[in-house]
Amino acid sequence: MLLDQGFNQRNFRRIYDAENRKGANLEERFCLVSEEFAELKQQTITIKNLKIELKDSISHQRVERTEETADAVNIAATALREAADGKERYLNDHLEDLANSIARDGHNLTLTPHAIPGGKTLFLSNNDPATFFIEKQIQHNISRLYKISPGNKDVIVPQVMSFCGGKFPFWGLRTDISDFYETIDHRKLLKLLKSDQLLDAPSIRYIQQVLFAYSHATGSAVGLPRGNGISAYLAELFMRPIDTAVKSLGDVLYYARYVDDIFILCAQSPEWKTVDRLADITASVQSHGLALNPTKTIEFSNTDPTKARFNYLGYEFKIANGQCEVDISAEKRNRYRNRINKCFDIYMRAPARKKHNAGETLLRRIIYLTSNTKLHNNKSNAYIGVYYSNRHVNKPARFKDLDAALNYKISLVGNLRLQARLMRCSFELGYGEQRFTYFKQAELINIVRIWKYE
Repeated sequence: MLLDQGFNQRNFRRIYDAENRKGANLEERFCLVSEEFAELKQQTITIKNLKIELKDSISHQRVERTEETADAVNIAATALREAADGKERYLNDHLEDLANSIARDGHNLTLTPHAIPGGKTLFLSNNDPATFFIEKQIQHNISRLYKISPGNKDVIVPQVMSFCGGKFPFWGLRTDISDFYETIDHRKLLKLLKSDQLLDAPSIRYIQQVLFAYSHATGSAVGLPRGNGISAYLAELFMRPIDTAVKSLGDVLYYARYVDDIFILCAQSPEWKTVDRLADITASVQSHGLALNPTKTIEFSNTDPTKARFNYLGYEFKIANGQCEVDISAEKRNRYRNRINKCFDIYMRAPARKKHNAGETLLRRIIYLTSNTKLHNNKSNAYIGVYYSNRHVNKPARFKDLDAALNYKISLVGNLRLQARLMRCSFELGYGEQRFTYFKQAELINIVRIWKYE
């Protein structure tokens, strides 16, 4: 069955429903730029209020079973059903109008540079419904046609642990691509898309618009815009031939890639030479116009005790006696330390009149760092926190280091009551006991805003 790649009402409705299932509120996102989405937001509020009225009517009927209470339930149920049906019709009509407008008049995808701390630049698309639905449909088309899905750390890391836990002699390489997004050649990418003849012409035309907008902003025909949703899919597509080339090299036991972070495991034999294999891998990458990052290229082996340790995807792996010990990486530990320091620095700088509120915020931030919670507006029941973000650790020594750093900072707090409350927080216990804390959505936003551009 051929994939419907069109920018039509049916596909737009699928996108709307998929985003809704993920907890994304498109009505809230676009209500200030679209009268139709503002109306949808108001209809949603009306439906929520009618649900409350129906619930109250049912509760009243349970207490007092009369004809009047039964009528009230029926009236409330009818009003709710009509409001829901009305919203359904309005949504479908608007998405039909949006699709017709795009088909009739076209749409121009543009990018706006947005500098962030650290010297990086994001290139953001316009925040309007047409741009959003077009880019989501292109992502869907690429994903389905090329069978592309985002890498999953929770799949890759256990596989790495399993392979590295064996006793057969192996050599491995952990590396990444230098300036990955910034070195992908537009000409090669478009040639790949057109030669495959899978994507339809409108999708390719919109991709060309994005690449042209990036070229106009940077003055270069090389690179993908960071911050644009299509870029991740195009990057995955561009890496496909490299993945295939490396996997086809002799003696490769296991190959994994998460964005541009690459992990390769090769079986060693008497005639096997490390320098040859590294040269083969380097050549495979360079043949597609990319290069390995020398500062991130680490060789390891279970036959050489001096090369039995490496970092990958936020974890440190140590190979010893046929076992694979895993802790958080030093880089992730330092990121936690920086967050601890930032929390206490903000508290210490707070003026006396605001010290109490600053202390409460400090406490909630440290609890957030040392425990676990559920994401709001996420219907997949996703959890985050010190355990859920590091669940594959089996030798958690660095959590003790973090507790020592945290306790030192706590000792500098002059408020003894606040000190005592903070001392209950522990990275080691938050991980080991999987401690859970509930945070309101507004509270979560306030907690994490100080780390937004880490």
